[in-house]
Amino acid sequence: MLDFSKSYFELFNLPESFIIDSAQLTERYQALQRIVHPDRHADTSAQERRLALQGSSFINEAWQTLKDPIARAEYLLARRGAALNKGQNTTSDPEFLLEQMELRETLATVATQPEPYKILTDIMERLHKMQAKWIAVLSQALEDNELVQAQNAVYKLQFIDRLAHLAEESEDALSH
Repeated sequence: MLDFSKSYFELFNLPESFIIDSAQLTERYQALQRIVHPDRHADTSAQERRLALQGSSFINEAWQTLKDPIARAEYLLARRGAALNKGQNTTSDPEFLLEQMELRETLATVATQPEPYKILTDIMERLHKMQAKWIAVLSQALEDNELVQAQNAVYKLQFIDRLAHLAEESEDALSH
């Protein structure tokens, strides 16, 4: 069965790195899920079925964590002893914070603007560029073991992610 003491990277036989091969992750996830699938254990003992279910849960949790860049970074930071404080996901970068506030204000009033879809498209493009920038910073910081810099990059990516969700919600609201 599965070794629950393995790291998520070890589980999928991947190097412990921020940059991973997503296709390889998915392929190994599917292979592991086939092994622990409940149908394969229908004729086994209750204990074996329970272990298969626990294995499936462990595999799902590991896959969900590693496939998401922010969750993967949080996991790597925690493994390196630099876990994020969940209630303190903030940044002290005033320029970044001002930009976030401006984007949030624009999103709050987008429905009243003459070209709301164009504004939303522009915001999403801007957010994608910001995300790419901070993922590159994060990747390099983790590679260099600059954990405080990596934490700050994760906090910024969390802000960007929340704004992207707000933009998607604004677009959905316009469609209805």
